[in-house]
Amino acid sequence: MTAYRIWQTQAFRRLDDYAFSLQAGRALSRAYAALDRLGIWLARRRRRRTLGEIAALGDRLMLDLGFDPVEVRIEAAKPFWRK
Repeated sequence: MTAYRIWQTQAFRRLDDYAFSLQAGRALSRAYAALDRLGIWLARRRRRRTLGEIAALGDRLMLDLGFDPVEVRIEAAKPFWRK
């Protein structure tokens, strides 16, 4: 039996089965996209919280670390969902 014939024997018996499989695939795709977005948001939140802690140290220390104090404060003030 070729791979095509194996697929034919396991083909969807009803159109409903096929439609359900498409819906399940789309739902999984949306779930993966949501998890990916959540991961991005958590990383931004962590980075901006760290920048806020650096900004609290003072301008002199930020300059010593190689950061522009104005840019650090602007980035730390952004909410996590904004790019």
